[in-house]
Amino acid sequence: MTLTAFLAYCLAITLAAATPGPAMFTVITNGVARGFLRAFVAGMGIAAGDAVLVTLALLGLVALAQTFEWVFLLLNTPVRPT
Repeated sequence: MTLTAFLAYCLAITLAAATPGPAMFTVITNGVARGFLRAFVAGMGIAAGDAVLVTLALLGLVALAQTFEWVFLLLNTPVRPT
């Protein structure tokens, strides 16, 4: 990867992280229309949902790693030049 490509990638990731998504718009809309308490509850609900999603994704990855252990061992085996 060239330095130019790396810097372009870093810029794209920074812009994506700085752009608010639908969850942030939900919290902002609730805060403006219904007050702080509703916005706080919406934010906590989104955070709880994200925590469940991450937990389930990690459990799925663990199940894949345990089921297909030989694939991971094959990928981690160094190749010796002949």
